[in-house]
Amino acid sequence: MTCISSLLLEQVDFSGFSGATMAALRGITARVTRLELMYVRFKDLDGCLAFLGAAVSLRSLTSFVTIFETETWSPHLVIATILPELVELELEGDKDPLLDLVRFTSSPPRIRAVSLYLGSKNISAVASFLGRLGSSLTHLHIQSSFFDRTPSDTNAEGIDLSKNPNLKNIIFGPNSSQWIVKILDTAAPALDLSRIFMGKGSALRRTGIVLSNLDLSARSAIIGWLEDATNEPGRIQVRDHEISLRDLRPEFM
Repeated sequence: MTCISSLLLEQVDFSGFSGATMAALRGITARVTRLELMYVRFKDLDGCLAFLGAAVSLRSLTSFVTIFETETWSPHLVIATILPELVELELEGDKDPLLDLVRFTSSPPRIRAVSLYLGSKNISAVASFLGRLGSSLTHLHIQSSFFDRTPSDTNAEGIDLSKNPNLKNIIFGPNSSQWIVKILDTAAPALDLSRIFMGKGSALRRTGIVLSNLDLSARSAIIGWLEDATNEPGRIQVRDHEISLRDLRPEFM
């Protein structure tokens, strides 16, 4: 058991575990470098911190529906630094408490790659989180929540990618064409993006329609950036299949 480096926990309710069981799990987690949580429930923030606080070697964390039985967040909450080696964070939902857990740490991990969903429920948290990552962020995968039937550019309100000066690669997932320009507007001309990946559902033809709604200066900046990027082979890639952060792991892990 001490040699485990990758761990998947699915449909686990930590709130019912005894102290001895939690201690044993923490011993295993201390050696894990990649952790996936699927439909996992913690009693509260303290229970989650007790588990993740032991993950001192963790480099990749994926969360799909992590739940706290008791809401314990406050606007002034400050959490001691956790996950000091974390490089990649994937959040497969638009209201995952782990977003706030990392956001409220006194010194956020130097995360290089993030995958998350935008939605009306989490836009301010996402904007704050990305801003706190600052210069460490190099890869971003972002898309609309499955539950947002009519995503709009208001879903990107507050996001400012100029705060992430080392960001080089953006992946726009499905259902994101309405706010691609809104996000790119904050990136140009401050960032030197290397590549943008888009699915066919968010292709440049639809992006052009959204451009018409921007003011002249913003429109000129984005059009100029897109023209430069289009003339450079491989800089903008429209894919038939969806690409994910995992496809780019050799670049940041």
